[in-house]
Amino acid sequence: MTYSRARNVSRLTIVGLLFIIAPAPASGQAISVGLIVTENTGGLLRSAFASGLRSLQDVAVVTPDEHPLLSLRVLVVCDPDDEHCESAVRYTAAIELLDPLDSGNAASAIDLADELTRPRLSGMQRRTLTKGLLGVMGMYVISRGLWMASWGRQSYGQGISEFLARLDSKCFERKRIDMRLQRLWIAGDTASATALRTRWLDLSKEEHWIC
Repeated sequence: MTYSRARNVSRLTIVGLLFIIAPAPASGQAISVGLIVTENTGGLLRSAFASGLRSLQDVAVVTPDEHPLLSLRVLVVCDPDDEHCESAVRYTAAIELLDPLDSGNAASAIDLADELTRPRLSGMQRRTLTKGLLGVMGMYVISRGLWMASWGRQSYGQGISEFLARLDSKCFERKRIDMRLQRLWIAGDTASATALRTRWLDLSKEEHWIC
C-alpha cells in the first residue's frame, strides 16, 4: 500500500479556531460518520469502507442527510483503466474527512476568542455572536484532512482496515476527547475539563493528530 497526505486543502481559515471543541452529543452516543464513495466498482470499496467503519468501537455509518458528526468522502480510480474496473490491478483513492460547521463549532470558536479578549464577553454577547457566526457560516464544512492511498486488487480490504484504524486513533479519538470536553464544560466540571484540555494540547504539540 502507498499512502500520503495532501496538505492545505479546502481550509476555512476564517474559522481556524474551531478545532478545539466539536459538538457534544449525549454521553455514550456513537460518532456518526456520513460515508460518500464515488467509484466504478459496483460498490466494492464502499462496502469495505462501511464494514471497516462499523468495526470501530463507537462509530455509526449514516447517510449525509442524517446530519453526521463527521463525513468521509472517497473518490476511487481503477488502474489501469477506470472504465473497466473488473480488470483493475490497483485501486487509488482520494479520501477527505469533513467536519460540518454547526452550533457546537461556532460556540467553541467564540469561547476560544473570548479567552483572548479583555474585558470578557457577557453571556448574551457570546450567544449573539455564536448565532451570528452560525448564520453566516452555517452551510460550510471544515476539511480536516485529505489523503491519497493505493491498494492492490488482492489487498484493498486489509489496506482500508489499516487506514481506518489509523484514522480512528489519530482523528476520531480527537473527536471523542472534544465531546467529553464539551460535556465537562456543560456540567460545570472545570477541573476535569482543564485537565482534559491540557492532555489534548499536549497531544497536539507532539503532532499526534493527523487531522
